[in-house]
Amino acid sequence: MTAQQLEAKYGDMLRQTPWSDFKTAYLLHDALCKRQPPISVKVGAVKTWIENYRIAADGYSLTTAKELQEQCGSSMFNLAKEYHSAFLLTKELRKRDPPRVSD
Repeated sequence: MTAQQLEAKYGDMLRQTPWSDFKTAYLLHDALCKRQPPISVKVGAVKTWIENYRIAADGYSLTTAKELQEQCGSSMFNLAKEYHSAFLLTKELRKRDPPRVSD
């Protein structure tokens, strides 16, 4: 199972307690394997899922550039110059507290 398949099938579940409480891919993977019925997924896919799909409990997801600008203001112009691709900008926004995710 890939991270994308994990998101499609179990994403909503994984964003809820107790699944969202597991802080590392290894702990979440172990819990998924011990679940009844178990979810057969590799640690690498869980790690990729966390990096690409998990949103911190105090984070939020944005879907448009307008929403992003409204939340972050004029600082987005400077960030967009420094992180000139959607991938790099999203990666930087995930580091913020709370994380801001643009899909």
